[in-house]
Amino acid sequence: MGLPYYNRYPGDYAKDTPDLSLMQHGAYNLLLDFYYSNGNLKRSLEQCFRICSAHSDEERQAVSYVLHTFFEPLPDGGYRHERVEFEIERQTKIYEARVYGGKKTAAKRWANNSASSSANSLPTGSDDDF
Repeated sequence: MGLPYYNRYPGDYAKDTPDLSLMQHGAYNLLLDFYYSNGNLKRSLEQCFRICSAHSDEERQAVSYVLHTFFEPLPDGGYRHERVEFEIERQTKIYEARVYGGKKTAAKRWANNSASSSANSLPTGSDDDF
């Protein structure tokens, strides 16, 4: 499951990336954005070049360097990033808990509304008095 947004931790990013060039920072951020929004980076090296719009040799070297430095290659193709996986799992659990809580609250509200509306609609016998 991809995320519509993700938390960015500038301190952690800066601590892990002090030696990157401007081009490498761009490649890393584009790959992270794609990973978070799609839930994975199951793409070939060529597809990663396309994600980053890397056309020149220098741009392709930047993407390759970032993949080699920060991502783990998967045996079936693609790349894995431990921190991204952790954050996606954490955000998914939070989302699911909120959905469950919302459904539980809605069910309780519906039950309360049904009970109060059926109590209000019970005949009182007062119509027989007139």
